[in-house]
Amino acid sequence: HRDLHSFPTRRSSDLRNQDNAAYLELYADLDKAVTSLTAAIASISGSKGASFAQVEQMSLAVRQSLMIADALGMSPKNKVVQSLLQGDVPDSDYDFHSDDIMGTLTDLETKFKAQRTKAQNEENAAQTAFATAETSKKNEITTTGNSLSTKTTKLQDADSSIATKSGLLTECNAKIGRASCRGKSVD
Repeated sequence: HRDLHSFPTRRSSDLRNQDNAAYLELYADLDKAVTSLTAAIASISGSKGASFAQVEQMSLAVRQSLMIADALGMSPKNKVVQSLLQGDVPDSDYDFHSDDIMGTLTDLETKFKAQRTKAQNEENAAQTAFATAETSKKNEITTTGNSLSTKTTKLQDADSSIATKSGLLTECNAKIGRASCRGKSVD
């Protein structure tokens, strides 16, 4: 047995849940990108005089950040980025401090933060719109149900009245003359 009163809102809820799942996936990707970029920038900023092993570790963090950006379609196409994406390790920590790498990472971090904020704002707006529409639809269903109940009661009253009047008419018709029916009303 289906609960017909919840059917329209159940379908809408299913669609809303699918949209929310897509948002959560996007938000997780964007958040990972921001976190990764922030860590890479911090690592490079605090790396003066780093050893080759530390430079290699920084290179891995930067490459991971750039791979996330690339996967999300936001990777810059400059020579330094392409080199890092291919696995090349800069020769020294000085190379990490160049304007190309730091500028690229900072720019990507800003873009990802903006995109993450935009996604969050869109999700909040979608959730608010859904809640408003759901409340409206539930109110409409309740109003329609109440109207149906009132009309059903009126129909039952009319059926009862018709049955009573039909009985009186049958009684009158059963009598032989109209004279015997004059005292009864069929209104």
